[in-house]
Amino acid sequence: MVKISTIFLLLLLVQVLLKFFNIKIFETVVFPKKKFIQVSAILSFFLLVGIPNANAGFFSWLKSIVAENNTHQTEQYNSVDIIDRASSVLSAAGYLDVSGLSNLSGTFSASGTYSNITLPGQGTVDISYNYSGTGGAQVPDVRNLDISQGNVLSSDYTNLGYPSAGGLPGLRNKIAAGETGVISYSFSQPVLAVSLIVTDIDWDDQVTVTATDANGNAITNFTGWTVNTGDISIPTDANLPVWNGSTAIISSSNDSNGERNYAILTTDQYVLSVTFSFTGTTDTNNNQPHTQYSVYSNVSGQACVYSNDYCVSPSGATGFLDTGDMPTSDVTSSGTVTYADRIIPGYGTVDITLNKTGGEHKADGSAISGGRQTSWTDEGLPTTDHPAIFLQPNSGGNITMTYAFDQPTGNLDLLFLDIDLDDAITITAKDASGNAITNFSGWRHAAGDMSSWNNPDPIASPAAWDAGTATLTSTDSGNDHRSFSLLTPDVLVTEVVVSFNSTTSGRHVYSTLFSTLVDRDGGGCCTPTASIFAIQNSCTNGVVDPNTAYLQISNTDGDRYAYSSGSTFSGDPDYANATDMSAATFPLQIATGLANPVGLQDYTVRVFNGGSDCYVDVVVTLNEQDCSIGCACKEYIYLNEPLASSTLKFNIDPSVVALTEILGSDGTGHWYPGSNSSELPSPHGLAMDINGSL
Repeated sequence: MVKISTIFLLLLLVQVLLKFFNIKIFETVVFPKKKFIQVSAILSFFLLVGIPNANAGFFSWLKSIVAENNTHQTEQYNSVDIIDRASSVLSAAGYLDVSGLSNLSGTFSASGTYSNITLPGQGTVDISYNYSGTGGAQVPDVRNLDISQGNVLSSDYTNLGYPSAGGLPGLRNKIAAGETGVISYSFSQPVLAVSLIVTDIDWDDQVTVTATDANGNAITNFTGWTVNTGDISIPTDANLPVWNGSTAIISSSNDSNGERNYAILTTDQYVLSVTFSFTGTTDTNNNQPHTQYSVYSNVSGQACVYSNDYCVSPSGATGFLDTGDMPTSDVTSSGTVTYADRIIPGYGTVDITLNKTGGEHKADGSAISGGRQTSWTDEGLPTTDHPAIFLQPNSGGNITMTYAFDQPTGNLDLLFLDIDLDDAITITAKDASGNAITNFSGWRHAAGDMSSWNNPDPIASPAAWDAGTATLTSTDSGNDHRSFSLLTPDVLVTEVVVSFNSTTSGRHVYSTLFSTLVDRDGGGCCTPTASIFAIQNSCTNGVVDPNTAYLQISNTDGDRYAYSSGSTFSGDPDYANATDMSAATFPLQIATGLANPVGLQDYTVRVFNGGSDCYVDVVVTLNEQDCSIGCACKEYIYLNEPLASSTLKFNIDPSVVALTEILGSDGTGHWYPGSNSSELPSPHGLAMDINGSL
């Protein structure tokens, strides 16, 4: 029987020789890793003496190794098993939750979809994958993992406002030379407040980005997208990737192992989908190409975007649609005409298309004029004169007018004037995804008498709104001219079509749009959203730097802020006294110079939007900084069985040095190959960890 001490000395000698000569042996598919030897250690003494006969000296040595290396990274992901995580994926807010996804290890033509994955605060995401090409020696796969791999997340990353605990959940996309792996994220609703995180871009890697806007159209200009680059984990020594907005390509900056580098993309518009395409090359150094992806939702507080409370604020000025150079005299020709890029203050532009079987239209400058009634001013509508679009079909004719918005638009009034006699108008519309709206029951309708011109007596009767048929119908038998109706959608819209039929010559109505800061659900404001974080004190040489903690607003649609300590706001509630951030650059540091707390310290940040009664309170927690560097790592030991073409994996409990076998990814068989057939006739090897230890 070979003595444990003899084998131990031999293993130490092998380790010294390997480290001295930087030798790599048996680099196989089982444990792919590009920076150092990637196969499980041969614990040949197990084969010689058997686990039950291992003496107490060996287990004492094993326990000391566990204690000594409790800050080491002890497991890398591999091609046949799900990554083991010491910390679970965040559940309340933040990252796209990929924790429950099964792993693919398939053929080169493999494709599939993971459906309805939760994106905190912003609906769900469908993740699809597709592999194509001639392929190579490696089997392609997509799998979920902790991208940080248990390492301490760097300040490069956490200072951007991302969580410092819980790891970085994401997907790995591994391919072979000559093969293309595509991963696509399709959002259940258009999203803006997301970070698209791409990591491990090294050697000659290139990742091409494509995307669609809120209407499902391909985005062709990425120059407005912003990028942050850095190193995911300590130490921060990786070569950083490069983003080219003209080509929408993320590429490696150095032909070497970047390992934990990242590129974080932030869009400049709402998107419905984002796709990452990655092709393997023939670079011999990059023999197992892979990149990794994660999505982070930046919405916190009250997430109003794409909700039913019209909580979408225009940017800057508000007011009536600018009809521009639309003719002010009657246009009597039939057919179709488009007036492109009419400005809606605060919302961008709209294309107005009219289709007539006959009749007239024009921009009528006298449509909104005269003294205003209180029913008009109570809606926050201005008393200044303004044009509206005059629509008058021939007898038995029809006019349809389409408002096609250049972006999803909400908190916008669709205004109609002069619906009287036998007039009736029907509405159709499309939502932010371009789908037909079939339920108008949530649309707000307000109506009244616009003006006091012609000394109205009696007051004009406004039209009635039937949400079931999406129709406005006159209730006024007289030709009173002055009634108005406001329709405000309960969702963001990309298109509204107005259809007006007439059975009598001379019947006409007016229509226009009005953008407003008044929250049409009766709340009186548009509640802001905000992403806010508490950043710990920094460290120098293992010592806490005093008064270096701060609070950070990463993004918001509010315009002022105040804060107080504690989990409820106790600061100045007056909007006028709050700090203005309307022209700030984000991320914005506030409350700088905070002391290092003992334990935890809550702060409440109040973000205002236009007034003292329009705000959201966001509670953040500042953690005590002790400047310790470590990880909640698990220790594993691998036992190779060449004759059985298997590898056994054991989780080590350092408190009692107990070994628990980890089974295959489906819970059956040995860790490798699980319930599958082994691709290796005799899996074995020798490995060192990231610190160079055996």
